[in-house]
Amino acid sequence: METLACVPFVFQKGPDAFKQIGVAGNAGPKIFGVSGHVNKPGVYEFPLGVPLSKIIEAAGGVKGKLKGVIVGGLSFLYLPLKKR
Repeated sequence: METLACVPFVFQKGPDAFKQIGVAGNAGPKIFGVSGHVNKPGVYEFPLGVPLSKIIEAAGGVKGKLKGVIVGGLSFLYLPLKKR
């Protein structure tokens, strides 16, 4: 669905404009679902290559301490954060 949602933009503004969204080699926007212990759970759209910190900031920050993230849906492994 994300790919199909980009089609009108590419037709209206062209592929070069689309390639300006994101980082070299990974063009376009990405939808991020944020849930759990954040202040504003929801669905956020950012360019590919956005740092995790920007996504968490958009979600109003973490309630308590961030322990890890799931970056690929429920079938993906949990990525714990390194202890410092």
